[in-house]
Amino acid sequence: MSELMEAKDRYQILIVVLIFAIALSLRLLGIGWGLPNDWHFFSYHPDEATIALCVSLLDIFSLRMNPHHFNYGSLFFYLVYFALLFAVGSGLVKSQNILSLSFWRDMHIVGRTLNAFIGASTVFVVWRTAYIAYGGHCALLSALLIAVLPIHVQHSHFMTIDVSFAFWAMVALLYSLRALMLSQSGCSERRQTIGSFMLSGFFGGLSVGTKYGVFLPLCATWLVASLYIVGAGDQPARQLKMAMRIAVFNFFLPALAMCLFGFLLVCPYSILAWNEFIQGVLYEMRHMRMGHGELFLDTGSGHLYHIRVNLNASLGLPLLITSAFGIVWAFIKRRPQDVLLLTFILVYFGIVGCFKVRFARYLMPIIPPLCILTANGVCDVFTAVMRANVSRSFKRIVRCIITVAFLFVLAYTALYSCAIVRVMILPDTRDLAASWVRKNIPHGSTIAVAGNPWFYTVPVKPIMAGPYKRYLVGYRFPESKDAKQVKYDIRATWFNIEAIKRVGATAFIATSFEYREFLRLKDKRVSQTMKHLEKLCNGGIAFEKRFERPFEFLGIKFGPTYIPHDMMYANPTVRIFVFKERD
Repeated sequence: MSELMEAKDRYQILIVVLIFAIALSLRLLGIGWGLPNDWHFFSYHPDEATIALCVSLLDIFSLRMNPHHFNYGSLFFYLVYFALLFAVGSGLVKSQNILSLSFWRDMHIVGRTLNAFIGASTVFVVWRTAYIAYGGHCALLSALLIAVLPIHVQHSHFMTIDVSFAFWAMVALLYSLRALMLSQSGCSERRQTIGSFMLSGFFGGLSVGTKYGVFLPLCATWLVASLYIVGAGDQPARQLKMAMRIAVFNFFLPALAMCLFGFLLVCPYSILAWNEFIQGVLYEMRHMRMGHGELFLDTGSGHLYHIRVNLNASLGLPLLITSAFGIVWAFIKRRPQDVLLLTFILVYFGIVGCFKVRFARYLMPIIPPLCILTANGVCDVFTAVMRANVSRSFKRIVRCIITVAFLFVLAYTALYSCAIVRVMILPDTRDLAASWVRKNIPHGSTIAVAGNPWFYTVPVKPIMAGPYKRYLVGYRFPESKDAKQVKYDIRATWFNIEAIKRVGATAFIATSFEYREFLRLKDKRVSQTMKHLEKLCNGGIAFEKRFERPFEFLGIKFGPTYIPHDMMYANPTVRIFVFKERD
């Protein structure tokens, strides 16, 4: 019997390694998307510049390890820094001149590759968590789901914190579930349970040290787990108080202490640079309370917005429906492991839904446990059908229906991810638009753009559009002589026809990042300007050149029509209006 179990375990591990290879391939393909080059000094992802600049400030040999940025934790900065140090030391990064564009670009590649490995490694954590909680079949399905999950695949390509944030949170959940299942089995020593709980606290500290928002959901999860471990629900009323005291002092508080230790280990400057730390935290709290400009105005309930827009785009509609079933099934069963995962998901979702800032990536920590509950729901229903006292033919039909339905969900999800990766492999729409402008509009022409240069700006000439530009004076940019010779007079006119006329623009360029939300909000100026430009095109006074690349694979379009802002970084629509004569 033991030999059979060992063979099954080896079989499981082999399959998980193959799933990891698939996950890593999806996350490494297209890793060079939007990298800094001679045309745009900053990458096309707006948050990568902040991380790159903070990493540039670090130098362990001079004991200078303060990132001077505390809007979120420091762990990812340190991971990228030490990965870069290794890459330089091993010769993988050739240039060691921190002021060169090539070093800046290599830093992004190192950071992105690191994040891709962290994202792919989530497969192992999800598999192990599901294996402990629900068994082998659920574990494999969970691992497969997270391997091909669209938003996780996409954001694993970026040098940003969200994927690693979710990774550490999932490791914390793994050890809290392990402690719970050890206590439920009744065959483990108490110190093993406490040890697992403390490890959960430590990894929770690493997650909080990446991004602060997971602290309260983890605390709620630890509290629920500790109450289950001491059997508080089975105690008579007179002993309940004692059981709760044991839960708090023996499990919850040690986990909290280890969380604090883990956090301080990776964010030491939260103490050493207390004022900077508090300023960063307060800034982020104000940001969550006040919103992000026009981006999420008039979007109604945050919770409904996250479901209707963000989860729909992040998972794809088939998986969203299946995951909703998984949540409902967990509510129905309410086993300790179900309650633990539900607690984390619902508390985190409840908090995030109250924010005025509603990026899809904010849901990243609940994606891995959501995969587990989804897979568990499917496996439980399949098992229930197998055990049902019905005819074999009926069982066979129902099994086929469940299998085909799940394979459809899995195939759609995987192809959706392939569509996202395809977009990142092909040239970016901004690069295509810039190349077209340089070939078709004479150098020296005046070109009007909607807003001041930023990550979405089409780089028709070399631009250094990003945060903290005052720190980048010494950087050699551009390095190419050809890029230096391109001269256009770029004027930011907003959506103002009179301003476009006044500057004598040959063309007007706008991206969906600049006009989409204003059109949704029915802003008069933007709407009227876009209609006027379209009217000029219809009248033959101007013509429009449009560059867009939807999430498409094998001729099939995936995802909703309205893609969340932070899933659109890789494929904004670019509209160029070229005037034959000025109206």
